[in-house]
Amino acid sequence: MFDDTLHFLANHLESPDWRRLGEHLPIEWIEQAVQRTDATSIRHRRLPAEQVVWLMVALALYRHKSIGEVVDDLGLALPDSQTPFVSKSAAAQARQRLGSDRLKWLFDHSARHWSSQNHRAYL
Repeated sequence: MFDDTLHFLANHLESPDWRRLGEHLPIEWIEQAVQRTDATSIRHRRLPAEQVVWLMVALALYRHKSIGEVVDDLGLALPDSQTPFVSKSAAAQARQRLGSDRLKWLFDHSARHWSSQNHRAYL
């Protein structure tokens, strides 16, 4: 019975409006988060750090979606004629490369920004 309910919900949830991701999370913040560490990659990757940050934010918001669905829906992977898709392992490796410090900075920065905005709204 529980499985039936979950299946029903998963199939009837509205498709996310991915454009809304960027409305409250400026791309400049993503770039700043990525630049927080000195680690740079010279290698050309299908999932560069900026795209991985967007992936992590989207996965947090849309937990009912698979990694592959989110990557495809957002068009995060850079084109590659030899590999038309991003494997789960590639996404997992990209998350590990990104690390948690950059996401922590982005979370803290956005929390400070939005709490100061809300504080000003009440004054």
